[in-house]
Amino acid sequence: MIMKAFRVTYCLMTFAFLTTFCPAAEWLPLWPDKIPAAAAVQVAESLTEAGHLTDTAIPAYEVYLPAEGKRSGAAVVIFPGGGYSILAIGHEGRDYARWLCERGIAGIVVKYRVSGNDAAGFHFPAPLLDARRAIRTTRFHAQEWGLDSNKIGVMGSSAGGHLASMASTLFDETFSQEIGDAIDHLSCRPDFQILVYPVIGMDQTWGHGGSKRRLLGENPAQDLIAKVASYHRITPKTPICFLVHSADDNGVPARNSLEYAARCAENKVPVVCHLFNNGGHGYGLNGGGYSSHWPELLEKWLGENKLSIAPR
Repeated sequence: MIMKAFRVTYCLMTFAFLTTFCPAAEWLPLWPDKIPAAAAVQVAESLTEAGHLTDTAIPAYEVYLPAEGKRSGAAVVIFPGGGYSILAIGHEGRDYARWLCERGIAGIVVKYRVSGNDAAGFHFPAPLLDARRAIRTTRFHAQEWGLDSNKIGVMGSSAGGHLASMASTLFDETFSQEIGDAIDHLSCRPDFQILVYPVIGMDQTWGHGGSKRRLLGENPAQDLIAKVASYHRITPKTPICFLVHSADDNGVPARNSLEYAARCAENKVPVVCHLFNNGGHGYGLNGGGYSSHWPELLEKWLGENKLSIAPR
């Protein structure tokens, strides 16, 4: 574990003078030793023709740091979408990390556990365990990476947005599968959340049936469904929130974001929610029509909350 941390740090020192950010040297394991709730059957990770990952049995993360002297101190832990079946690691992962780096924010791209094979056993809470571990790992390395441990946020799109919302609302939960090393003793509460066309209503028809099926299995208990319907879990302790959705999203209806925003408002959680007339679903930073402006609005929000520096 120490050697891998050194290798990433060396990469950052080597390339900092060449660019505003340094791509991660490699995937680093979230659990270098024993993975909690490990795969029930062996699956082989693969890259789809569209450039997405699937059957991700070994949870890991990539670190994207801005150049030294150009860091705001904030970091965003990024969960790509994909219906808990695949990970859109490019346009909803690494592209976000690079965009954030240009604004002085570290991007931590997470390869959390997903599979199209139910037998793999990657149902709840496995993805949430990975998310919590990634947040804690970022806090653990905050000083080493030049970060402020009180400015660690989460960002997720679609099902990744659901995972980010669970991390933002279930941080007080305890799980016996968490192994309790030095990292697991740190807080897993995010300081802010960025949700991009997120799945929220796991207990509703306006949620997303595919994500629910992959996360919870064929016949989940009602109390489990209610637990992961994150809009029910919002309290005054929920971190500040930025939401973006499109009215013509036929995959994950805009009501998901609207319900989440309404519950934030009810609980006095500062929330910004942008609903655009068009854009559809799954566009990442490259929305069409009105939705093409959402990165500019996010940039303004990050600046207002003292999380970013202006890009050069």
